[in-house]
Amino acid sequence: MLAGSTGWLGTGSQWRFGGSVGIDFGQNVIDVYASPDYEEIVGGEEGDDRTFTYRFFADHSFGSDLIAAAFTFADTDHEELLEPGDAARRRGGCDRQRRDLDDSGGRLPSASE
Repeated sequence: MLAGSTGWLGTGSQWRFGGSVGIDFGQNVIDVYASPDYEEIVGGEEGDDRTFTYRFFADHSFGSDLIAAAFTFADTDHEELLEPGDAARRRGGCDRQRRDLDDSGGRLPSASE
């Protein structure tokens, strides 16, 4: 993960603004074994995650009053590759998927649904 921010930047007037960005990359590997003794791998999956976040913030003072606003955007992507095995056959073989989330965190239907 990598993140950075400008902090508050003044303009010499009543305006202040700033921004921040964050980047996160993740990876996972899951093996499927033939039996509980973990001797033979018969399948599995690999996953890659990527998340970018951007934030812009600003405020303006009017004497003793202050107006402030912020905008935040996040883009999250998750890809899976299922290797041959029982779990992969139940899901239709090897498959690459992208899941987009709406603002409430729910999964949006893919083009094939």
